[in-house]
Amino acid sequence: MERILQSTAFASRAQLEVERLAAEQELAQARQADVHLTGSIPNEPTTTKLRRRIAETEAEIARAATAAEAEAVSVNHLRELHGQLVAQSRRLTRALVAERLLNDFEFRTCPRCGAGVPDRGDEYSCRLCLQTHPTCRHHLPSPRNKTGSSNK
Repeated sequence: MERILQSTAFASRAQLEVERLAAEQELAQARQADVHLTGSIPNEPTTTKLRRRIAETEAEIARAATAAEAEAVSVNHLRELHGQLVAQSRRLTRALVAERLLNDFEFRTCPRCGAGVPDRGDEYSCRLCLQTHPTCRHHLPSPRNKTGSSNK
């Protein structure tokens, strides 16, 4: 094998050893330069930072859109409730006006259907609905007189 190597540039073993050591030193220097160069590069490239910020912004926009949608639903619900309150207020106003105007009338016919109203109930209750008049509650007999245990 040495005869084959004698005619080449690698004739001496010592020369080969020197060239190998020089190549190893050159490789070590190249690796150190690589470490130095990669150390000066920021850990996170600018494009990665920008992509991360874009993703965060898009997530924030999605959260805001969801919140806006929920608020729109809430506004619609509140508008519906407002409409219901207005309708209830009108009904109550009509009922109060009707009570004031019709309180002293004694109905013989039903105001809704026109059918005759039979004599029923007592002097403290309504002939139509048989409920006790709110204005006559203080005239009602006391509970102990209802049982018939009065001392007359």
